[in-house]
Amino acid sequence: SVWAFTKEFEAGHDRFYLPGESPRPFWYVFDVDIFKGPPGRMRVEVHYQFNLQDLKFNWQDSLYVASYRAEGVLVDENVREAGRDSYTERVTSDDHRSTLTPRLVPGQLTFFVPEGQYRLAVRCVDLASGSEGAYTTDVLVPRLDGRQLAMSDVLLATKIVYAGDDWRSRFVKHDRLVVPNPIRAYQHGHQLTGYFEIYGLALDASNVCHYQVSYSILPR
Repeated sequence: SVWAFTKEFEAGHDRFYLPGESPRPFWYVFDVDIFKGPPGRMRVEVHYQFNLQDLKFNWQDSLYVASYRAEGVLVDENVREAGRDSYTERVTSDDHRSTLTPRLVPGQLTFFVPEGQYRLAVRCVDLASGSEGAYTTDVLVPRLDGRQLAMSDVLLATKIVYAGDDWRSRFVKHDRLVVPNPIRAYQHGHQLTGYFEIYGLALDASNVCHYQVSYSILPR
């Protein structure tokens, strides 16, 4: 018994193993993109996508209804909580066939933290079935203060449209609605769309800036 315990302890399994029945897995993809935030902070966006078919729909008030909860936590190098975001989303349909259609559902969690090294934990739960998916990853947040020329991450998007002043969506950035596409897959013949921000551009005597963007697309 001592030998078995020592082996488990040295492998680190004691920190992650809990007895009991594991929940059904809820699969999704996610990525992390970093932009300039308020003074002294960067805006860390976690974009996720899952298949609508993986949600469990119930018949309620003449509608097919499903709900899921998205949660995220950032901890710093001292394992102190630096940011937290969570919300619950409700999906409805009046046609049962649409709930069986393969369709990617996007979402976003947002944090405002100073530069540094962080550990991210993301969790999505289907509230009807109890299935869930939880993942952790390291996130390096660089300094983007706008004082020198810099570029944010490139957020690959499903679509980008102008946003009205009264639009209330997690996907609104300034005057644009950017629907994320973290799975980074596009159908043949469809446009590949991306969003990024440039900081620290200098102005000439006429208060005009000039810049050039060059890019290339390479096989992965």
